[in-house]
Amino acid sequence: MSTTITATELGKNLSDVLNRVRYRGERFTVARNGEPIAVLEPADVPSRITLRDLAAQIGDGRLARGSASLTHKP
Repeated sequence: MSTTITATELGKNLSDVLNRVRYRGERFTVARNGEPIAVLEPADVPSRITLRDLAAQIGDGRLARGSASLTHKP
């Protein structure tokens, strides 16, 4: 479901709208003079691998050297 907002409302509330899109997964249709001109929706974010999935890939031999980048933060 999409919420329709005007371009003026978007301009006044951009930060709030972007937070709602990012953190709540909401979708907005932006209208100017009653005509839809844009849609704001969450970007496709690559899924993160879980430790269980990583362990399964290592155990199955699917994780080849250099095929994944893992970072370590001390």
